[in-house]
Amino acid sequence: MSNSYKKSDSSLFTKKINYIGKKLLETNQNSIRHNNFFSVIFISDTHSQQLDEHTKKNSSLEQYCLLLKKIKLYENITCIVHGGDAIHGFANNPIKSNTQLKQFIASTKNELYENTNPLKIIPFVMNEGNHDYTCNNFNKLVGENSDIIKAKRHCLDIILLYTGYMHNGFSDLTSFKKQLSYVENKIKKEHKMVKFIIDMHIPPQIGAFVKYSNHTLNSELTTEFIKFINKYQSRIISVTTHHIHNFNTSDFSLPVYIHPEGNIPIYLTSSGGNKDSNKHSKSQCKCLKMNFVTDKNKINLKDVEEIVL
Repeated sequence: MSNSYKKSDSSLFTKKINYIGKKLLETNQNSIRHNNFFSVIFISDTHSQQLDEHTKKNSSLEQYCLLLKKIKLYENITCIVHGGDAIHGFANNPIKSNTQLKQFIASTKNELYENTNPLKIIPFVMNEGNHDYTCNNFNKLVGENSDIIKAKRHCLDIILLYTGYMHNGFSDLTSFKKQLSYVENKIKKEHKMVKFIIDMHIPPQIGAFVKYSNHTLNSELTTEFIKFINKYQSRIISVTTHHIHNFNTSDFSLPVYIHPEGNIPIYLTSSGGNKDSNKHSKSQCKCLKMNFVTDKNKINLKDVEEIVL
């Protein structure tokens, strides 16, 4: 972090988790601006459940925290993006879901912010997945839906696109179009040089994702999403998706699909591809690390690699 951050700013860490991440990124901009190489981490589908000291061992939450420890060993990490389904949730018990989310956020803050050298703190933000929707105070604890995260000023923004609360997205097209419209209004306010990564919990139903039609956006929502990325194809670097737990691939650092309009690679996070929330002891915790290079505010995706616990 920049030297402008002081420990006296500790009240910041009592705020919403995404507000904290955005403020830390804002504070970091001076140091980020002079760094021509940086990385962004994408992780998802932790499916954390409410745990006590006796049930934490080998749980998905414990492995998630161990993964955060490993991420902290890398240099030049600009931020960590959690793509949703932080918790497993209770469909008919939002109070229990809220407790799970509070525990997940507390664990994240503890690993990334507590007793950490201010110069080594990594900002964290999170998207909303369909399981997170079971909370009735997600926005109070996390932040607004379909937000834009300024990862590197005048260079790279990350769009946290909310894709809905069912396995295949929103139940109606109007709700999804509102999310896209909300994001589009924010895009129009950004500097013309800014490029975007779209992070969305539920993948569109295209390419190899078609085989997983019950866990992808339905055809109407997919059509609307394709219209959106076609419109902004020259400004979209990549799309990161999550949600599908049994995707068959040996290498998640490769895109699942490359959208022909603009050659936009669409990735599935490795944690989302391997996670089994019902078998904590066997859960495989991984994440994607996207590496970028910049030259005079022009940005390119250099490569993508997996970090494996």
